[in-house]
Amino acid sequence: CLLLLKTRILARDHFDMLALIDRWNRRRQYDAVVRKGYDPFGYTPRGREEERAVSSNFDKIQDLRAQISEALAHGQLSEAASLYTQLRALDPNQTMSRGSQLDIANHYYATQDYQSAVDAYELFLKSYPSADEAGQVALMQGLAYGRYLHQPHKAIEKLEEALQLLHFSREQDLARAELERLMRTSQQ
Repeated sequence: CLLLLKTRILARDHFDMLALIDRWNRRRQYDAVVRKGYDPFGYTPRGREEERAVSSNFDKIQDLRAQISEALAHGQLSEAASLYTQLRALDPNQTMSRGSQLDIANHYYATQDYQSAVDAYELFLKSYPSADEAGQVALMQGLAYGRYLHQPHKAIEKLEEALQLLHFSREQDLARAELERLMRTSQQ
């Protein structure tokens, strides 16, 4: 019977004798590794010091992410933005889901915290480069850099990026008008 299964003359399934032997062998190998001291549930990555710091903050990060999602679900944008600031203090590269990241960045922009807004928009673009909203996000960054943060070079860069990504003429007109304004003021 085993010879027929091994040569595939007899059809195989998950409960035939060869499958049972294979699973027994895997369990035997796993038990041997665990007996030698391997802890499958206590893995801590070994590497650079900053990776260890992030892993030690893992529980805090997960808790903050859950609190942010909960606040957004209840429409508490101010609370979510405050929690997101705490999250970024633990790990500056933390990005929420696409919609949540946009909501938080837009809230920063609306409350005139423009530096936090452009940082959140930048993380959005880094995490979701092919998102439908990428053009509008680059436009918002360009407007914030040009009008409020007084960084015309970054503004021009972001507005040119937005022009390539935007689909609607109204948004493209806004980007072009802001680009022209920045070019005039930089020449003076």
